[in-house]
Amino acid sequence: MAKGFNINKKFFSKFFPTKGVDSDKVNDQALHINHFDLQLQANNTQVVSYEYDAGNSKTALTVNFNLAVNQKISLNTTSPIVFTFSNGINARAYLLKFVHTLVGAKSITWPVNVKWQYNVTPSLSTTLNAIDLISFYYDGTNYFGSTSIGY
Repeated sequence: MAKGFNINKKFFSKFFPTKGVDSDKVNDQALHINHFDLQLQANNTQVVSYEYDAGNSKTALTVNFNLAVNQKISLNTTSPIVFTFSNGINARAYLLKFVHTLVGAKSITWPVNVKWQYNVTPSLSTTLNAIDLISFYYDGTNYFGSTSIGY
């Protein structure tokens, strides 16, 4: 376990019923904390999150939700971008933070299992340094998206 971190065994026993607990395992579920990126995982499943920098946009970008539930993506292209989502967990919410590092409209193709309110795909900001927040709720099949545009 990382130095300086203390795992509250009583808290984790609610989620991982214990059979005998030692300092870094609960119910034989390996727990580890990476103190450099503030990520807590239990058996390779995200428990506590931080903002993961997914990098710059390309013409195709896979958002791997196993890396973090909150991800920042820099949009530095006006070319069309095709997004793919992977490793979503049923009944979990996710947040994508888009930072616009280039002026202009962005054309995004979302995965087919992304659903928008009233079936209307949102338009993202077009101004330099604008920030758009898009949240998703995953039900095991579909990602239901909502937006906060133009910060």
